[in-house]
Amino acid sequence: MTSQSALAYEEPGIRTILIQSGFLLVLNFTNSILDKLVYCGLIGQIFIGVAWGMPGAQWLTLEAQEMMQQLGYLGLLLLVYEGGLSTSFKQLKANLFLSAIASFTGVATPMALSFVLMRLVDATPLQAFGAGAALCSTSIGTTFTILSTTGLDKSRLGTVLSGAAIMDDVAGLVMVQIISNIGRSTTGSFSPVTVVRPICVAIGFAVGIVLVCGFAIKPAVRKLRAANVNLLPKCKETQLAFVLHMATLIGFVTGASYAGTSGLFAAYLAGACISWFDDLPLALEESSQQREDPSITAGGDNQQAIEKSPRGTNSNIQTQPKSQESGMFEGQVVWRGIVYTLLMAISKIVTGIWLLPIAISPQSGLMKLKRVIAIPTTWCTSRHKQENQRQAAGRNKKGKKTRLSRASTNTSASRQPSGAEVRPSTLSENPAPSKQTRSLYPASIVGLAMIARGEIGYLIASVAETSGLFAQPGKETNNGNSEIYLVVVWAITLCTIIGPICVGTLVKRVKSLQVQRSQSGSPDPLGVWGVS
Repeated sequence: MTSQSALAYEEPGIRTILIQSGFLLVLNFTNSILDKLVYCGLIGQIFIGVAWGMPGAQWLTLEAQEMMQQLGYLGLLLLVYEGGLSTSFKQLKANLFLSAIASFTGVATPMALSFVLMRLVDATPLQAFGAGAALCSTSIGTTFTILSTTGLDKSRLGTVLSGAAIMDDVAGLVMVQIISNIGRSTTGSFSPVTVVRPICVAIGFAVGIVLVCGFAIKPAVRKLRAANVNLLPKCKETQLAFVLHMATLIGFVTGASYAGTSGLFAAYLAGACISWFDDLPLALEESSQQREDPSITAGGDNQQAIEKSPRGTNSNIQTQPKSQESGMFEGQVVWRGIVYTLLMAISKIVTGIWLLPIAISPQSGLMKLKRVIAIPTTWCTSRHKQENQRQAAGRNKKGKKTRLSRASTNTSASRQPSGAEVRPSTLSENPAPSKQTRSLYPASIVGLAMIARGEIGYLIASVAETSGLFAQPGKETNNGNSEIYLVVVWAITLCTIIGPICVGTLVKRVKSLQVQRSQSGSPDPLGVWGVS
């Protein structure tokens, strides 16, 4: 075969032009329509990609599909990077434990329920573990698309959800290495190093960035400010800012790839670091004011210092498995895939339990647990105030009036319409915080948004299949794929479709309720979880 010194130019035929232009037009039109209807244009993009490529009509050539896959991954990196830019560090620190425990629930539950495959498809324990590993991750691309489309990306709910999705993604990428090592092992087992090394790499990369920001960048900015050297205005110029942002993103992704962790995880960290750096001058100014006057508090300012990067990185971000359609639609594969899909959907819905408002008495020892899982503190404070008001009312009956009772009476009277009578029995009534806290919408949105699996799930399933972990002699389908692999692919695909549709429908309901309640003065259906 002779080598070419240059790529020969060939004018594309009219069929190629029509197919590719139609693909782009229909892709964007479908995305726009579904975004306006149910906030899930991503689902339309998936269906259009399947229709134009494999296993649909295959109008796009294999080379074109591979190129679009690569461009789609670049779009995914930018989408996750934008999610990092939208991160508020104050909210991230305040809800870090909640995100971590939701992520742990979203990883452990699918792993546990996947052992039902031992009865469903006669899988071995290791094969069930591999299937659970493929379904333990959450598609962060889908998650950030949902958050940005619905406008919840800067809310407290969005912070908890994005943090949990990122942690799930890291866990999924750790599973990739574990499953790959298990498949290559002749004994079908793995050493502790197989599990520990990927985890340590991911944690070490994140901790290293935190240490550099805290012990190198922050002191350097403080010294520059002390010397009246301010480089931020120049850094915020459009062209220079673009170059610095892209250099940071590329550097983080490259470093993470060579270190052995996820490029998507690194993209999120890059965006979060830039968001932190933009807020750093304001934080330093507030800290200096606190040192001069300790009475000044710095709470309550969650405004971002710069305009966030423009949206528009919508692309087909799902990595489709290269399996033939024959075998996917065999009867026994389909119904087993649907059963497994339902179990895997439930396994992610339960993550929303940590946002459920559990009514617990303030005197109970379980109140500490409520505070740990981040039940809104305003409700807890309200309950304590109510108890104090009850005690004050009791003392008033004995003739011992206090300043607290008079203040509470004045406050309650100011909330009453003119001419309304204020009764002592109504002093402890404060229904608004209770209604906000007892709303099931935040928990439902988090649980449904975590259902989508996507790219990491397909990757783990493909690694398990090609490494021989899913091999079942005598039970392969007519296309050579194992039955376990096809069932897992069904679950990943259906979960990726079901999750965004359910979230979009629910958020549409929440948006309409917010409009109605804002007009009537009723509390927001999301309560404190919808606060930016």
